[in-house]
Amino acid sequence: MSTAPEADVGRAAVDGRWPGLAPVALLAAAVVIVEVAVGNRYGFHRDELQVLADARQPAWGYVAYPPLLPAVARLAWTLCGLRPVCLRLFSALAQAGVLLATGWMARLLGGGWAVSLAAALATAPLALVAGHWLTYVSFDLLCWVLVEAALLARLATGNPRWWLLAGVAAGLGLLTKYTIGFLLLSILIGMFATDLRSEFRNGWLWAGGLVAGLIVLPHLVWEMRHGFVTLEFLRSIHERDVRLGRTQGFWLDQLRLTLAGLPLWVTGLLWSARGLAGRRFRLLAWMYAVLAGLLTLLQARGYYLAPVYPVHYAAGAVGGERWLRQYPRWRKAVGGGLWVALAADTVLAAALLLPVASPDTPWGRRILQTNPELAEEIGWPELVETLARIRDRLPPAERKGLCVLAGNYGEAGAVVLYGPRYGLLPVVSGVNSFWQRGYGAPPPEHVLVVGVDRDFLQEQFRDCRPVGRWHVPGGVSNEEARWHTEIFLCGQPQAGWPAFWKKFRWFG
Repeated sequence: MSTAPEADVGRAAVDGRWPGLAPVALLAAAVVIVEVAVGNRYGFHRDELQVLADARQPAWGYVAYPPLLPAVARLAWTLCGLRPVCLRLFSALAQAGVLLATGWMARLLGGGWAVSLAAALATAPLALVAGHWLTYVSFDLLCWVLVEAALLARLATGNPRWWLLAGVAAGLGLLTKYTIGFLLLSILIGMFATDLRSEFRNGWLWAGGLVAGLIVLPHLVWEMRHGFVTLEFLRSIHERDVRLGRTQGFWLDQLRLTLAGLPLWVTGLLWSARGLAGRRFRLLAWMYAVLAGLLTLLQARGYYLAPVYPVHYAAGAVGGERWLRQYPRWRKAVGGGLWVALAADTVLAAALLLPVASPDTPWGRRILQTNPELAEEIGWPELVETLARIRDRLPPAERKGLCVLAGNYGEAGAVVLYGPRYGLLPVVSGVNSFWQRGYGAPPPEHVLVVGVDRDFLQEQFRDCRPVGRWHVPGGVSNEEARWHTEIFLCGQPQAGWPAFWKKFRWFG
């Protein structure tokens, strides 16, 4: 490995020597190729189905998330059709941007091509997982890394105009997922805690804040008009996660998230706190400490901290390389071992966390055990086909005014996407933004129900009876296979649709 002299910190990445990022660009291209290769193997994930259903209803906000993700889904759907690989290409390209930004951050700190590649390689497992689905995680990660890169560029080059890029990335991040607000807060607190308090007198910082505010303003207006429903949703989901124990093991999750990258982010913390760079990058250490402390205090899920690691991988790769130069005997052994570990980590992430094998093969079953979320990609077209067959067997009187009542957003989204080919619409549900769209006019006379408890249906509806079952293909065990195989036909709610709808709302 080689690095620029200390005086060259910040100069290497901005003086036109971009060929130093060529190996990182090749790694980013490889990640995109892998994602495209496996993108169509199973099917849409339940979360993607919700996003696609929301994308049919353009708005400045939705119950479960801000508007950027459905807007991207609508763009992808328009450009290349309703195929998983097409939509996921946008997530894969976002992760390519994450890897390039990570390598560039190492260049900003004076690292050479090998150091930049090591930082990007440490980020690659996270990018592989985030790039597989079209979810807010993919674009949230990109926005975090762009904010980190802009901050690092400001510190490394002294050019205050980088605050504008930080403002754009922050605004887009807030339109993607609110958790980037914790990153922004940790940066502000870190600035107060270091000798960067003078930045608050910098007009470019305020200009960046103004840009972020203007970007997020339409969504803020939407939230005000809808009673800040997304905050209500987030509070409900957080209470559920705490109740189910999903927030336990926060720090153990950090070890799982970083794996072979652990030495890099620890080194990055130490280097930024007291290393060769002196006080200039001490903000990075404060940023991590404040952010980790806030998320621990708030009982957040472990993966919320994942987007902060790329900047510390970059700092750790640079700081570690400089430290190893003092120990020539150990340099090759330690450096070589780290390269092997990072490469193995990336390969294993692709082999065990992506759908590289069919689910009915031994390796496919191992993949589903390692990453159970992949099981939630399987069975949705078959569910809709089963509903259509049951509908066709009903007598004409029971098909009149019929709609599908879905218990969760995966089922509802599947009917929205695949139902038209069978004439199987409309669909109604009480979950998230589906509830806001109501039960239609005129109200349904009969409902074909999937994903709702039998006792609840018999209590709330008239004339409920089971009319069939459906099975997830390949014997795959997912939420639908375990709990939602029985399909019912019911009449109207006993209390009437308006009264029933008021209490049918829920978040998931």
